[in-house]
Amino acid sequence: MKQSTRRMRRMSKYTTRKAVSLNMVSLMDVFTILVFFLLVNSSTSQVAQPPKDMQLPTSYVQTPPAETIVVTVTRDTVLVQGKPVYSLADLEPDDDIITPLKSYLLASGMRKTDISDSYNVNALTVLADESVPYAILKKVMSSCAASGYGRISLAVMNQPYQD
Repeated sequence: MKQSTRRMRRMSKYTTRKAVSLNMVSLMDVFTILVFFLLVNSSTSQVAQPPKDMQLPTSYVQTPPAETIVVTVTRDTVLVQGKPVYSLADLEPDDDIITPLKSYLLASGMRKTDISDSYNVNALTVLADESVPYAILKKVMSSCAASGYGRISLAVMNQPYQD
């Protein structure tokens, strides 16, 4: 019986220990730093994501792209900010300007106006599949210029600079 009382005391000694506590302040500091890191680095992705079935031309890019309105030209459709505007199957060969695209850009009111600048600040980016003929691309860019967009950029995949 004496052994069982010793054992009971020993068992009660181990069960009455205090639970180990975590220092929540340092844990919260780590998570706060992690959140700030993810917020800062989340905006470093590409500005205009091309569709998966689209292959952009490659070129050396000196300046990173700015966030602008995106006009996407696929093999069969013209899209503005992801919304289909015009089917290239309806394109007339003698037209220099795509009227539905021009009217959509004018009606959407997406242009920025800034009177203080001496140059036109209205900018947009054209994402075009590399298989799209230049004549179609020229008509799209002419339509954008006729809509009042003075700075038109052509999106390309960045290729490393080689000497």
